[in-house]
Amino acid sequence: MENRYDNRNLHRFLSPLILILLSSIFTSQRLSLVFNIGVTDALKDLAEFLFIPVSLELLDWYTVNTVLMGILLLLNEVNFLIRLFFETFKLVPLTDEEGEDKIDVHEYNAGRVIGMLERILIFFFVLIGEFTAIGFIIAAKGFTRFKELDKREFAEYVLTGTLFSSLTVILVALVIQHLLY
Repeated sequence: MENRYDNRNLHRFLSPLILILLSSIFTSQRLSLVFNIGVTDALKDLAEFLFIPVSLELLDWYTVNTVLMGILLLLNEVNFLIRLFFETFKLVPLTDEEGEDKIDVHEYNAGRVIGMLERILIFFFVLIGEFTAIGFIIAAKGFTRFKELDKREFAEYVLTGTLFSSLTVILVALVIQHLLY
């Protein structure tokens, strides 16, 4: 069982490297790759239908793929990294002494979705240089959990998770920004 878990972790760590490698190959300007004309025409039709005045020929596909890679890293791999961080430092307040769940599963899943949305917003704010907006996001998250923060264990869990999540997002966004410029 342990070996199977280790193989899954190895896969989780190798998949972003493969994603980065493939993205760099397919967005390389030296290869002069062209999208399938049928797909390009379908995207143009969709853009016209949605009244988006964008010409696909003018899009910088390197930028699109690099930003998309950052978003995928934030949605998938950072979730795994945060879970690993909490498990490593034994910060997960999910069970009591008898091993029974203390947290509502629905609330836990909603918190994960909120965390993903929060990371995407912070990612775009870092890319456009709006660092003050990040403070508003973190403050809004604290405001919505204000009453629950009276419980010390929960407050430490939320604060640690928010700060670690924000730190990883800022690091990923700075790497992506470096790749773009």
